Amino acid sequence: MAWKDSGSQWEAVSPRIVTARIECRPVRITIIAVYAPIDRSNGLKNDIETCDEFDKTLQATTDKTHKSDMIMLMGDFNARVGVEQTNTTGGTVGNHSIDKQNQNGRQLVDFCLFNSFIITNTFFPHKAVHQGTWSHSTTKQWHMLDYILVNRKFRSSVQDVRAHRGATDGIGTYHRLLRAKIRQHEYWEELSIDIENAVKVHDPTTAFQIIRRLRGNGQSINHIPVQDKNGLTLTNSKDQLNRWKEYFDEMLNVDTTINEQVLQQIPSPTVDDEELSRQDAVPTIDEVVKTIGQIKNKKVPGKDDVPTELLKADGHYIAEWLHKIIRDV
Repeated sequence: MAWKDSGSQWEAVSPRIVTARIECRPVRITIIAVYAPIDRSNGLKNDIETCDEFDKTLQATTDKTHKSDMIMLMGDFNARVGVEQTNTTGGTVGNHSIDKQNQNGRQLVDFCLFNSFIITNTFFPHKAVHQGTWSHSTTKQWHMLDYILVNRKFRSSVQDVRAHRGATDGIGTYHRLLRAKIRQHEYWEELSIDIENAVKVHDPTTAFQIIRRLRGNGQSINHIPVQDKNGLTLTNSKDQLNRWKEYFDEMLNVDTTINEQVLQQIPSPTVDDEELSRQDAVPTIDEVVKTIGQIKNKKVPGKDDVPTELLKADGHYIAEWLHKIIRDV
């Protein structure tokens, strides 16, 4: 009853995916628990089709989440992201991955890049026994197959992720429990205080910097979701390129018929002599002073590296100098 009364919701999306949205403050948390199919690299048609269907369902489930939530995907992804991904994924994979990448691992990294997630348990240094999450029944070697993903803007909220050896004893599994340590209330309270203090001392720059950091960086155009005509998200790069081609063909390659009589009826623009004289007149010194005063502060300077504040600080002298240059052009 407490769960229902709180407004939290859960859904069994498929036999392999379950979602839960937890109503908490100051930010809601959406959890997507997954159990991915085995790696598709064996080439068996049934396994490949099962993996493709899982990928489509997971993407569709992610598309339905509220982007303002802290979104956490966790479970057995049957994927090895590999140490070779560390320097080529734009901060999606950390420096503490293990194993050699497999095909499911590549697919998982592509999914994270596409949706702006990070693989949290690759960012924290631990002993080998606290990194591996699954033991091969024959070789007894431990691998990292279970992961906890979080949307990138909440990266700093995750304080630690590690596997625990004794937590699953007696339940007949080769997997270890993977646990993440999240700071929530303290983190948001600290940021709220920082924003309030910045406003009190009339420092809007600092306040907006914190707000922009919470909002997250702009989305890379390389990973903007591409949908087909039916609104379904395309995850395959070839399908995405074909959709872009189709879109621009329909938008730009339009058959048109030019009617010469209509063109002749369009009047030519005319400008009277008084307006021409006004446009050709040299700006006055007062206009230059007024224009300098209207330039916004704290903007990136141009190629000359002269900031706006310097132009304004020089007062009337710089205005006279600029006026002379404008007049001589």
